[in-house]
Amino acid sequence: MSVKLIHRIPIAVVLAVLSAAILVPSATASTGFQAEEEDSTYSTKLIGEATSSFYLSLGGAAEAACPLSSPFSVKTNIPSTGALAPLPQSINCGGAGAQLQTNGCRVALAPEGTFGIGPVGCGPMILQHNGSTCSIPSQTGLSATYTNKGTGSSRTITVEGADAGLQYDCGLGQKENGIIQAGWSLSAKGVADQAEGLWVSNSLSLPRLCKSAGESCAAKDLYPAESALEASSAAAALALTFPGLGTVKINCESSFKGQIGLGAVSAWNLTGCKVGKGPTTCTATTESLPFAGSLAQGAGNAGALTVFNSGNGTPRWHIECGEWGEVSNCTYSFETKPVLDISSGAPATLVASNEVLTESGPECPGETPKFTATYTINTPSPLYVAKG
Repeated sequence: MSVKLIHRIPIAVVLAVLSAAILVPSATASTGFQAEEEDSTYSTKLIGEATSSFYLSLGGAAEAACPLSSPFSVKTNIPSTGALAPLPQSINCGGAGAQLQTNGCRVALAPEGTFGIGPVGCGPMILQHNGSTCSIPSQTGLSATYTNKGTGSSRTITVEGADAGLQYDCGLGQKENGIIQAGWSLSAKGVADQAEGLWVSNSLSLPRLCKSAGESCAAKDLYPAESALEASSAAAALALTFPGLGTVKINCESSFKGQIGLGAVSAWNLTGCKVGKGPTTCTATTESLPFAGSLAQGAGNAGALTVFNSGNGTPRWHIECGEWGEVSNCTYSFETKPVLDISSGAPATLVASNEVLTESGPECPGETPKFTATYTINTPSPLYVAKG
């Protein structure tokens, strides 16, 4: 499929066409990705092939049409209200030496009718062109159409994103008049890596983050799929059992961030770590970000968030504890997917309760590591998990 560059046709016309084509969910249902077989094992691969260049025009300071030559693949669960599509770390965009550095940012696909740059807080992307250096921060709500194509197991989705309100900064302060345009064809492979039909449905009943309590969530009370969730804990602990020593805890502060409607966890950090209550400090590095996340509804308006490998590797922390040789160059991995409980309210909480990890490293004699933390969900608030 060939998509015209947005700067060659009137912007008002482009946006009017996009608005008319967006799939609109009913008051009691969600719009999202659906496939022939629903997948509760988080193994479905969403495959995307570019149908146009990743085009950027930043107020006359920089312009580039960046080719996306390689397909992307990201693990997700089906059905879902969105996904984060990987981008190359560096793209040579041609013409006057234009270069785009994505700096960990991805494309946020929300079939409710938007796309964006995520996860929240990524990057920023850096576009260099004609002597200008421009930054493009994470952002949501850019206009896109999602069109179902084909039948049966050959069903695919065509995504066409185009918006004239891109945020950027080329050294003169943030502007909101940048142009972005891109397109993809999306397909799916199931748990046995077989092709299966993929389409956008506007009649899904999915667990959603909601502003009000109740078994179902009215459309006016739904948080958008690309909304950020941010949580913090002052008392996170990694408990390690050592032969002859008993249980020793590494106590930390922790932060957790994600766009749960897009199935994405962008940060799960441990900071200010100490061994027990003593003076020995530890540093913890989170590896394999971003992770994937899947929301489930529990009793009432409670919920559960399962965190798992999005295709970058198993979620894990690498921990060094300075002078304490028992934890030196050690990695703690969630080989078993952690399930974090969500309580509703204002604020809501996110709880990790004795989540089991696997320890690896040349000098890491601890046994059965377990992680515990209670997080306050700072945003969004209030928060309830309900069908939408």
